[in-house]
Amino acid sequence: MKRLIFSLIILISLVLIFFFYKKKEINNPLETTSSKSKTSLKVGEVSDQKSNLNERSNTDECDTYKKVLSDPKLENLENRRWSNFHIKHTDGEVYRIRYFYDDGPNGEYKKTILYKEDETEFPHIVKTYRGFESEELKGYFSQGEIIWQEQAYETIYEGKAVYWRKINDEFVDLNIDEGLSCL
Repeated sequence: MKRLIFSLIILISLVLIFFFYKKKEINNPLETTSSKSKTSLKVGEVSDQKSNLNERSNTDECDTYKKVLSDPKLENLENRRWSNFHIKHTDGEVYRIRYFYDDGPNGEYKKTILYKEDETEFPHIVKTYRGFESEELKGYFSQGEIIWQEQAYETIYEGKAVYWRKINDEFVDLNIDEGLSCL
């Protein structure tokens, strides 16, 4: 019984001390936070300088990758993951052709889908092909104007996995496996 009373007295004392210090912090908030904010500002300035240096070196590295990856040897069918083409046909209709890899029971397989847009620009499937169909769809490319072109590629370059995406031949996404994201 004496131990229980002694334990309760110590516990109540600790709780009172805790609340006393908390009340002191609430009454003087500027004293406790001002020294912390000065320190964090200095640390923030240093980290800003480091990030500016990293951004400059990353920008240089990104520019190098953009030049290298624009080579037709790398932007080929073997490295292409998917493509979207929007074509304004001579009949005035807008068609979309999508080339991509689809999941199947035995792994990935090539697939092509031809869409036709309605008056609200919503695409409706016209025909689906197994494989990257080009022969039957040549007429759409030759008798129409490409108004939108989006392509994504993936390859290993200098031992690094690289993924990039272009819209109308402009880079919009570039990621290198070491965590470098350029756009």
